[in-house]
Amino acid sequence: MTITGRGRVGRLIGAAFGLVFVQADVGTLPVRIGTPLRVPAAAAFVALVVPGRRTAPDGAAPGDGDDGLAAWRGPSLHLLGAGIAGCGAAGLALAAGGASASLIRVTAGVLPGALLLGSAWCAGRPRTGVTPTAC
Repeated sequence: MTITGRGRVGRLIGAAFGLVFVQADVGTLPVRIGTPLRVPAAAAFVALVVPGRRTAPDGAAPGDGDDGLAAWRGPSLHLLGAGIAGCGAAGLALAAGGASASLIRVTAGVLPGALLLGSAWCAGRPRTGVTPTAC
């Protein structure tokens, strides 16, 4: 079975933003470093978009019965928001300290992108036996 319906929309939005963050912010890095970051981000996004890639082990579609953005509610969203805000604050501190553009973009762009992609993956997993801090 595949994930369908409104529950998937929130995961796709988060994954799309994560992909854009990663793709846009690795531009200041050398190709030998940027490419290994771009490829997994793109692959993770494609795997979320292609139907049938995210099914639970028992065959049930994770997220069945979701109402809109239900997968993004609760403590896990608070952790995601805190992580992204922390990355932004660290990026600002690095900029104020005169750090290189590459370091700032990785800290304030690539890391939040990875957090968004990771949370989109975790949001699609079944919730039985999962704590808010684990995927």
